[in-house]
Amino acid sequence: MAENNDASDADSKWPGVSVTDGNKYCILFLKVHNMKVKKKHGLFGVLVPCNADINVKFSKREVIVNVTVRDDDDNATVYEYKKSLPEEIDEVHSKWQIFKEDRIKIELCKAKSGSWERHVKILQKRE
Repeated sequence: MAENNDASDADSKWPGVSVTDGNKYCILFLKVHNMKVKKKHGLFGVLVPCNADINVKFSKREVIVNVTVRDDDDNATVYEYKKSLPEEIDEVHSKWQIFKEDRIKIELCKAKSGSWERHVKILQKRE
């Protein structure tokens, strides 16, 4: 049976917000409790989840992340993380990856010119 949790129930937050690449990208780090990872394709390979299914949906002003984590007894915990955004994002160039064990890295690409800098404090307050 799956257990549903939102970000507050899971004690998960966006623990870091940084702005890179000429302020076109805003990077968010999402903590996922009990997610385990393994390397794929060699020493510097991509990290893949061992016990989780991850679905990330980018829309113009929101990112939604659904993660199902299974424990050793095959019990599922479902987390849903939603983040509304102060600017429209480029859905094609925005991306995500597993950053390390229990962390997902979300890279949001701005749709229009300008900087994320003025929005970083807003994003951090919404955590």
